[in-house]
Amino acid sequence: MAEVAEAIAIHAKYILDVYSIRFYYAFSGFYFCSEIVRGRVSIREMEGRTEHFAFEEDLLGKGIPIYYPDRNFQDNDLLKNGFFDRPAVNSLYALPLKISGEQEVVIMAASKEAHAYGEPDFRFVKLLAELASNKLGQLLLVRRVENKNKELEDVNEELSCLNEDIKNLNLHLEDEVQKRTIQLTEANQELNTIFYRTSHDFRGPLTSVLGLTNLARHITDDPAVLQLFSHCEATVSKMDKMLQKLKMLSYDDSCKEDELCHTFSSSRLVERLLQKLSASIEKKALNISLEVEPDIIFVADESLYLAILENLLENAVIFSRSGSGIHIKCREQENQVLFEITDVGEGIPEEYMENIFQMYFKASESSEGNGLGLYVVKRLTDKLKGEIKITSEAGKGTRAKVLLPHGAA
Repeated sequence: MAEVAEAIAIHAKYILDVYSIRFYYAFSGFYFCSEIVRGRVSIREMEGRTEHFAFEEDLLGKGIPIYYPDRNFQDNDLLKNGFFDRPAVNSLYALPLKISGEQEVVIMAASKEAHAYGEPDFRFVKLLAELASNKLGQLLLVRRVENKNKELEDVNEELSCLNEDIKNLNLHLEDEVQKRTIQLTEANQELNTIFYRTSHDFRGPLTSVLGLTNLARHITDDPAVLQLFSHCEATVSKMDKMLQKLKMLSYDDSCKEDELCHTFSSSRLVERLLQKLSASIEKKALNISLEVEPDIIFVADESLYLAILENLLENAVIFSRSGSGIHIKCREQENQVLFEITDVGEGIPEEYMENIFQMYFKASESSEGNGLGLYVVKRLTDKLKGEIKITSEAGKGTRAKVLLPHGAA
């Protein structure tokens, strides 16, 4: 911008024959003022309005040029004791111009002699003002672009530092999460292994107790003693069922599933299912109707499939009315196998349906179980990547549908 001020000084000195000149430029909150005396140039730049340019702003507000001969400018309070108050200055001419948009210019020329400028001088001054203002506007825009670019560079550098910090933090968190996940997985595997083996070991003594109660029935005819043995057998059987469910719940994922998998058919699976619950079915005189496609083949751990169906059928038996019926269906559906078990028993109240898969939840006071049955069913179904849906109506019965794959998940 100093080059622009020097160019104004040269042209004004040799073409207008002025002693001193002041060039005021305003654009979008930026103010530039160049003061020239005998070839010496001083420059002032600032952002925001200031009282230093009160005369220029007043003249721009009026919009007309003004000429002061014979040092009459001293009568203007805005010019008194100012830049032009010099002994050599005799006359002063000020020209306000609105160039375009927000660009405003005031050129003030002071001469030693008292003479008015002519039309060619006005045109020259106006042309000089337009050229200077356009150049200053370009320089100002370039400066603002450079400042914005510098700000953007600083922001980008700061963002890069923040991104690097976040990246390092994420790496640390990922390592920590992975470490914790491995620790939790190992701890869960250890707990599952302990729980699985403990449940298995507990079943040994319980089986011995059941064997002893059966043996005792053959060595006594005392009704009271036999009644005690019956109660003992029922209690031990109940505990044995609970241990079996807990054993299934803690099924160890680290087991070699390939060694547990074998081939079995749908008819074999249903047959084993009915054998396991035959005593309970006969006790309530329930009528079991079957609709089973016999040639469906599975290659998987049969105990998991049997545990799912056993818990569902056990619930159906417990809550069915004596002498009623249970319908069991098994068929292919979309490359999977659909099992349905339908009873006409108590049913489940609607307000309890959302909680039926929770651990230890019982929807009925008449429940003989421990609240683990449907929880085990859901866990094992999820393990096999299957789906289960239960619908029920209080007082009318329940239907359980479980969709399972042909092979191990």
